[in-house]
Amino acid sequence: MDHEAVNPKFGVSPAHRVLVGIAALMAWINIGWVIVGFAPLLPFISDELNIPVGTVMLCVFPLSSLAGGLGIILCGPLIDRYGPRKVLFVSTILCVIYNLLLPHFTHNMVEIAVLRIITGLITQGPVFAGNSAMAQRWFPHKEQSTWIGIWQAGFAIGMAVMYMVYFPLVKYYDGEWRDVAAFAAVPSAVAFVLLGITFFFGKEPAAVRHEEYAPLVKRDFAIARLLPVFWVCGILLGCAQGVMESINGLTASYLMSATQGGLNWLPFKAGPAMGFIQYGMVAGAFLMSTVLYFIFRSSLKWYGSFLFLLSGVFALAMIGSFAKASLWHMELIFVIVGFFANQMFPVVTTFITQNFPPYILGRVFGVAGGISILLGAFFSGLAGMLLNWTDSYKSIYILIFAIGLFACILIAFTMNPIKVFAKKGTPEPQPAGGVK
Repeated sequence: MDHEAVNPKFGVSPAHRVLVGIAALMAWINIGWVIVGFAPLLPFISDELNIPVGTVMLCVFPLSSLAGGLGIILCGPLIDRYGPRKVLFVSTILCVIYNLLLPHFTHNMVEIAVLRIITGLITQGPVFAGNSAMAQRWFPHKEQSTWIGIWQAGFAIGMAVMYMVYFPLVKYYDGEWRDVAAFAAVPSAVAFVLLGITFFFGKEPAAVRHEEYAPLVKRDFAIARLLPVFWVCGILLGCAQGVMESINGLTASYLMSATQGGLNWLPFKAGPAMGFIQYGMVAGAFLMSTVLYFIFRSSLKWYGSFLFLLSGVFALAMIGSFAKASLWHMELIFVIVGFFANQMFPVVTTFITQNFPPYILGRVFGVAGGISILLGAFFSGLAGMLLNWTDSYKSIYILIFAIGLFACILIAFTMNPIKVFAKKGTPEPQPAGGVK
């Protein structure tokens, strides 16, 4: 489908697009920090509350993911109506307040669980649901996959900086994890400021004004829901979410745990090592567009299959003898895992962006993204239960491999370009102008 004919970028200068892109990048850095920020703190929470790490993980990551799925579904129509920039701006305000209050409401597992639900609603929902809409509304077709990759790199950057900051802070605060967790207010505040600045430099493109496209929204969204690939996109995003949450949520514990087959590394060794996963993620997200267009000839189908399969294979290698032989072996595997795993989500997101009309992208990604978060929560919860049942971290990485193999096969048979919307026709571009 030719989205340039549907949504020309009226009055949006390259400089303004870059400013909006950087602000959205900071929003992704923020959720990378906030969502995964509890991962290095799990052992300290476990010790304080006298609860197994696997059980703590079940209350931390799956709950925020389930809430994130609901948030994505709720934010979809809001983004279609008001635009992704406004929704993200409100989200960052709420996130700053949440992080500042966090140390005062985390004294038992129930309070932690409630706060993690709030985390998913105000962070994952707006950012994930607005990803495709932001790319489609603000950037030309040739730039969309590049910016989606850059934003996904922001998620990894947020995690990498968080790991680099949190481990020294844990030592400085002598294991008082609440004071450490409150530092997540910093990236939230920066994202809030940057998004606020964008409102002073221009208006949102007018070609997707809600009232002008409203007659087509119901029709085309009904068509979208009848397409098998619509639901497949949600499943694939869920597989990517499950792989990412399992790797980011439990690998730090795997490195530091003295039981369950863990490596019993000290925090000052585990923290820098975890950073290599994030380095690989950043590199993969930035290079995604180049590899996609120049090596895979823009084939999202085959590149996606390749990414999911190798993510599973190298995740499994993290528990192998080669990785355990030396520190640099483990760091090498971490870089490779991060490189492939962090491209899974943006490849599927790019497919959604390029195959569905811009005026229903919020709803499409709301449903697909909601499915993905719910499925990701299921996989994350299953990983935690497997850790408790088998008393071994090996079961988690075997699960990650199985998810990657399943997604690889599913993509190969289902992810084909959508032609139905081009056949049905699209509205004529509107005159130049903008909406606030």
